[in-house]
Amino acid sequence: MLQKAVNDAEEKTIIKIAAGQYCNEGWFNHGAKAPADRTHGTLVKISKKKNLKLVAADSNDAPLLSFDGWGGITVVNSEGITIRGLEIEGPSL
Repeated sequence: MLQKAVNDAEEKTIIKIAAGQYCNEGWFNHGAKAPADRTHGTLVKISKKKNLKLVAADSNDAPLLSFDGWGGITVVNSEGITIRGLEIEGPSL
């Protein structure tokens, strides 16, 4: 869901993320101190984007991005990326 929104985003898009928990594919709650499962990828990959914003839809209720793979959000070949108001948890911060 988040990945599709990022993939479809054009320049200067603001993606407002609703409250709730978002997990990478294959995610399993190992607990905060468990090592990363390197067979799982990132939750969201931002690639070749300009001036993209990922923000909480409600500043009083932050979405939770949970991952156990390589990372929560990976940014490559992009510029002007803003990530605000999200709670992110995982072993590869």
